[in-house]
Amino acid sequence: MSSFLPSKQTWIAGLGGTPKGFSVVKTYEDEYNGNSDLGDLFMVESHVRNIYHAGVMCSDVEIIQFTQIKSQPVAKASGFSWLFGLSSSTTSPPHSESSTSCTGLVSKVNVDGFTQGMSFAIYRKDGGIPASFEKNVKNAMQKNKKYDFKTYNCIHFAMELLEVEYE
Repeated sequence: MSSFLPSKQTWIAGLGGTPKGFSVVKTYEDEYNGNSDLGDLFMVESHVRNIYHAGVMCSDVEIIQFTQIKSQPVAKASGFSWLFGLSSSTTSPPHSESSTSCTGLVSKVNVDGFTQGMSFAIYRKDGGIPASFEKNVKNAMQKNKKYDFKTYNCIHFAMELLEVEYE
């Protein structure tokens, strides 16, 4: 499976649009009633208008996510931090305008920890999750991934777990 998700699909998901090959389970306006399943894609609003962060439901109570380690630079436009998987507490501007990659952090959090009181949507992959999903999650937790602003961010990570490939 290719780990590259074309820029157009990254931006669609990162800007709050329904990703290709997914159905809406919960809109940003709906109340959450626990209607998520294993493998559901969570997209949460950031503190920056129209920018979203991705995570995937990996157990009954946990979401797996990929974020940048805060102390390292990612890109000049720090306002786009959530699109590329930065935590909400990242508020300082990056130290370098030329660097787009750094160390990434794979972590699991509960729904409240992931959403931090922000609006969120849930999407379900058409055709269901891959048989290897739980193995993909386990492997992701054991590897150190390089976070790259352009080519491997939270959305790439989520789509890789779900084995989504776009043409």
